[in-house]
Amino acid sequence: MNAIVSLCHFCELHGPSVVFCTQAFRDHLDLDVLTDGGALEILNGMSLQDKEQVKGEETNLWKYGRILKETFAQMKNTSSNDTCVACRSFSHSQPGFISNDDSARVSYVSSQCPLQSELYLLVREACIRSLSCEVCPGREGPIYFGDEFRGHVLSHTFFLRDVQARGFQRWYSILILMKDKMLLLNSWPFIVRHLRQTIIHLQENASKVYESEETKVSHRALRSTACMVDSFRKRGLSVRQLYTILGGSLFHRMMHHLLIGRQVILRGSSTSVISAMIQSLQPLLPKHCYKAIKFSPHYVDSASCNILGLHALVKVPPAIVANGNLCLIDIISREENHDVNNKSNKTHLERTSTVINFNDKKEEETKNADKPKAEKTEANTEVEDIAESIKKLSFKITEEGSLPPRPPQVLSRIEAAVGNSTLTQSTLMSYISTINYEWINKVKVWIHVQKLKKIPHSRPERVPSPVAHSHSVSPSLPVPIVRSPTNALSRSPVIPAFRSSSGNLNMISQEVAPQDERHQLLAALGSTEWDVPLLEFWAKHFNSGQETC
Repeated sequence: MNAIVSLCHFCELHGPSVVFCTQAFRDHLDLDVLTDGGALEILNGMSLQDKEQVKGEETNLWKYGRILKETFAQMKNTSSNDTCVACRSFSHSQPGFISNDDSARVSYVSSQCPLQSELYLLVREACIRSLSCEVCPGREGPIYFGDEFRGHVLSHTFFLRDVQARGFQRWYSILILMKDKMLLLNSWPFIVRHLRQTIIHLQENASKVYESEETKVSHRALRSTACMVDSFRKRGLSVRQLYTILGGSLFHRMMHHLLIGRQVILRGSSTSVISAMIQSLQPLLPKHCYKAIKFSPHYVDSASCNILGLHALVKVPPAIVANGNLCLIDIISREENHDVNNKSNKTHLERTSTVINFNDKKEEETKNADKPKAEKTEANTEVEDIAESIKKLSFKITEEGSLPPRPPQVLSRIEAAVGNSTLTQSTLMSYISTINYEWINKVKVWIHVQKLKKIPHSRPERVPSPVAHSHSVSPSLPVPIVRSPTNALSRSPVIPAFRSSSGNLNMISQEVAPQDERHQLLAALGSTEWDVPLLEFWAKHFNSGQETC
């Protein structure tokens, strides 16, 4: 055995696996035959007719260096075990194929794994080491490892793009296993050069297939959408259900606050309903802009979360309410809302029973305080149960800050998609995910331009005034200096007017130029002034999170 060439793959199910290997088998002739020139002529002098006759005797011809058929049958049985489509190169009915080199009297046997059991152990161990610990920097490139007992290995690792792989790429290695260390190292330049040519060819073909499949449909968006759909199917409400529950007007105002960075607070006594509503808002924002606390016994500021679920008895601090950067939605049961209206009409008749009403109120508070404990067991209920409980609730915005006259374009597109009943749930989620990706790219451009503005640009040096520094001016100056009395210049009515007008022009240019640049940037992004709050909010959290949706 001079060398075994193997292709290895890191399978997502089975780990490092040997996919394909090729061995060379030669006839070992006696010394007398090797020294007898006539014998060599007889061996090499077979006619074409004789060769065709030998080939016709057996379909899969193994002409040189054949081994026992029992070993081959054992290899056929072991190669089909514990393999999947990703780490199997031959079908179960086809153990491999053979190619013969008659001039060199060599048979090359290609199979799933080496034919000899002792060589299989060496190749298997080299495969594991090449795809786990024996890796060059960057995880792509050639590396040497081995010893006298386990063989000497030249490993070249590389990646191939695949839309169905985890991370959209698969990791492979090509191994050259030898017993002769010096022969392997001396052949390093030749082997590495040809391995790289083979790898480049494989990567180019894999990239063509990957790009053709991505042009048909975005597998990255489909995969993220499928995960979202599965999670939402298990936990609660969909975006369309939330839109139906809140109504178009309330949904519009809530989402307007949320998209421009305001804190949205859902306050009520039902933990399952509030958690489901907060969870349904996740696909409407990028991942780095979604900071939610589903249910809290106390208020949490907007720096920690922009979507907050509160118990019905928790009050928002007055300073936060006065600031106006929030949207508070109270969730009240319809029966309680009806009772509150009736009690407000009878307050003038119940002034004498203040103590009794206070005690009743305390009893209601203790009952409401016990509700979250009882509702924890309902967190894993079906969507129908949540929908039924929502029918008994009413939603009302009790506190909110002033909104800009027009919402961002993202909100209009989301509302149009949610209102389109022809879109299925999976299609709707894919479309919303596409909108987020589109505007994240705009945010990246916005961040890049803002960083460029902060970089100080070099300015030309100011030329000293010839009047103030006339004694230091070079005599080679072609323009003569005309000296004027200082008092005459100060008394001239033209100079102050020119100074004031030039100052105004400078102020106007400093104010107008950034506005023009901003309008040009927004036009290039396909955005308007109403999208600026969204761009600034997403950019702020994008810098801190450095994530995508």
